[in-house]
Amino acid sequence: MRELTELPHRTDIVHQSDVAGLLFCGAVAVLIFFVSILYFKNRERIYLFYTLFLLCSLVYGFINIKASTWIGELFGNYFYANRRIIEPITLLAFSAYIFFTVELIDIGNQSRRVAQAFYIWAVACVVYAIAYYALYPIIIAYTSYIFMTVRVIIFSLSTYFIIWIIRHIQSPVKGPFVLGSLAYFIGSIVASVRFSFSDLPLPGLYAATAPTYFEAGILVETLFFALALGQRFVHLVEEKQVAQAKHIEQLNENRLLVSEMNKRLEKKVKSREEEIIRTQENLNKEEKKRLKAEFDIEMAKSEMLTRTLQINPHFLFNCLNSITYLIQSDQNKIAIEYLVVFSRFIRMVLENSRKQVIPIQEELSLIEKYLKLEKNRFDNDFSYSISGANNPLLQGVMVPPMLFHPAVENAVWHGLMNSPKKNKEITVVVTAGDNQLAITITDNGAGPGNSDQKKTTDKQLGISLTNERIKLFNYSFDDKIDFKLIEFNDGRRAGTKAEFIITLAQK
Repeated sequence: MRELTELPHRTDIVHQSDVAGLLFCGAVAVLIFFVSILYFKNRERIYLFYTLFLLCSLVYGFINIKASTWIGELFGNYFYANRRIIEPITLLAFSAYIFFTVELIDIGNQSRRVAQAFYIWAVACVVYAIAYYALYPIIIAYTSYIFMTVRVIIFSLSTYFIIWIIRHIQSPVKGPFVLGSLAYFIGSIVASVRFSFSDLPLPGLYAATAPTYFEAGILVETLFFALALGQRFVHLVEEKQVAQAKHIEQLNENRLLVSEMNKRLEKKVKSREEEIIRTQENLNKEEKKRLKAEFDIEMAKSEMLTRTLQINPHFLFNCLNSITYLIQSDQNKIAIEYLVVFSRFIRMVLENSRKQVIPIQEELSLIEKYLKLEKNRFDNDFSYSISGANNPLLQGVMVPPMLFHPAVENAVWHGLMNSPKKNKEITVVVTAGDNQLAITITDNGAGPGNSDQKKTTDKQLGISLTNERIKLFNYSFDDKIDFKLIEFNDGRRAGTKAEFIITLAQK
């Protein structure tokens, strides 16, 4: 072995003309251009690490190129045959290659311990490169020994980790990665042997320079790594498609679930109607039981209408269509949040449909979820606020399920949706005293006289249902509820206010 500054190079005409060096630098420069575009477009670290690897390889090519180039002249021929930076730039390229490896075959998700070992190895290469450059004047007499020692360590560790990757890593790009790495390391080994020994009985080995062998290995490696990056991109696209298919499948299952729930509700409604008929037939037998029987009939009618309103197929399918649109337009995060609110709303409705009364906090939570669903479904065309829902005086207060829902629904559909205003708003305010609660639902919508006949009929039906349910509640419980609806339009302000006054029984 000889010192780095003393080793002669056997070259033929091709190498003296630097055709190989120019070809290498041109090919690597083109790759840097395209990979850097991918990085700035996708902002993925894998493209950054690969760009750094290629950039260091390009600098290595300029150091060893013998022909005069405009880039060399631009840097004052600083890189030309500069032995001080050959070793540091080679190790910096290798450290970028290590970081690229961790990202390409996703080592971190399969073995955190091995990934940490790779990071330590890469950082050690960077530290060695910096130290070598800084201490070069001092260690120049020992560079050949340092070179061989470092290569023994690197080739040993590389062999161990490549074998470990082949045996343990599961990745769709493992094949191209292993082949490219083998080309890279074979080129490195041949170049190291060619550089360190000048008297081996292998005449063909000295037909090319050490940098030529190393650069040839890098070029072959880039071909396989380009294939690996392409396969990785295809794999990511396929995974995204599979995830979207699963979301759509889940939506279809939810549609089937809603359909089955509606069928069960229809059966219950039919059964309730038959029960009402039987009750009406028995009224003629006992006059004293007539009032109680009529009350039971009215209660059954109210329950039937309430359950019909609780799961409105038009509302449900519009929500499902909104979720489908968000998924198809790649708004997966928003779709998941919307789906979570929708599922919780459905679950609360189904659970409350079996109860005669529920805590008022649950009723307020239900209308908050309904408003959030409607706001998302109408592209945030309005805003809403709920205040006073956490007042401790609300503890223990019970109301019929879905009591406030018709008023909130009227505020959205018959108030805001008919309004040309830009800043549409619904406010829900809960105020509590010692023995009285007030819940006001106010919108700044169109006000009175701005709905068509069908919407007016639907609105009156919701008000009629609310009054009927309040009447039945007041008949059955000690607490009393009063309800009134006020439409206003004084030229400055327009809208509707629904007010529920709950008078608590003295305990």
